[in-house]
Amino acid sequence: MNSLATSLINLGQGLITLKQLRTMKVPVLAIASTALLAGLAYRAIKGPSAAQDKDGGKKAPVRKPSGQASAGARAVKSAGSAAEELTKDAATRIHKEFVKYKKASGAKMRSYDKMLGDLKHKLSEAEAEVKDKYKDVLADAEKRSKELKKSMMSFKVEGKEQWTGFKRDFTKDLESLGKDLKGIALS
Repeated sequence: MNSLATSLINLGQGLITLKQLRTMKVPVLAIASTALLAGLAYRAIKGPSAAQDKDGGKKAPVRKPSGQASAGARAVKSAGSAAEELTKDAATRIHKEFVKYKKASGAKMRSYDKMLGDLKHKLSEAEAEVKDKYKDVLADAEKRSKELKKSMMSFKVEGKEQWTGFKRDFTKDLESLGKDLKGIALS
């Protein structure tokens, strides 16, 4: 083993000739070329490491403060399902946004309920033909208002996509209810 190490050192320094390499029991050149080919094959199979960018250049290692989630834990989608796994930070952020939205929507709902109550009161004092005209419209608006409240109370945040879809649909329905109530108030 000692002679092999010495031969490799001498080869690196250019002190061994090819004639001497051929006469050695263990052909060092064959070992070196095999190691080189094995390394290249391993690199080709493995692909670029995670510490390298697309161009192959090395990136500086990024140190994260303790407690910060890794990039892989931020959002993971399994191959067979579209469910997303949330980190604590993302779940907390979405929950805070939901609470804020729920509070703002609740204020709008209360104003619409007040408007609906005023319209019902005016309708009770109105003539028979006006009552017939707006009775069903007010009943429909009241039913939609109750359904919106129920959907807000039963909603559970499970992911960002689900939350944004709910928010979009709920806002659309809430605005539609408001327009309908204001349309009744103007007539």
